[in-house]
Amino acid sequence: MSAVLVAACGDSGPTREEYIAKADAFCKEHNAEAKERNQKLQEIATAAKSESEFFLKAKPEFEDGLEWTRDGQKEFKDIEPPEADKETIDKFVAATDDELAVLEKVVEAAKARDIERFADLANEQQNIDGRADEIAKDFGFKECGSGANEAEAELRR
Repeated sequence: MSAVLVAACGDSGPTREEYIAKADAFCKEHNAEAKERNQKLQEIATAAKSESEFFLKAKPEFEDGLEWTRDGQKEFKDIEPPEADKETIDKFVAATDDELAVLEKVVEAAKARDIERFADLANEQQNIDGRADEIAKDFGFKECGSGANEAEAELRR
């Protein structure tokens, strides 16, 4: 009987505090690089003499950024959440998946040099990001959902 009790009380995954610490450490690093990437895009936007020049110079940054974001999303999903919080984390991940799907369309619009579609999609992405940020903050994250990569807001203006 004690073997059954030990099995029932065995490792149930990380605590919420352990999960938040691990996820926030990941997000802190990811946010720092995202901010650098967004600042580089802001510099390209500021220096560009035309929309065409902006899209030409920004296209490789967008393509690389999209791949980097996809990789980051996969890494975040690999962080095991506590079983009791899985539903909340699934909602957060779903929101960030939605944001990634829109980012893919943003990159397509940039490749097509479609400024109106690009701007509309960037706004849509920002709205979804806000939804993900609220979920993250309500859960207790400090870095994930913190807006620590806020150079992106400047790019959308």
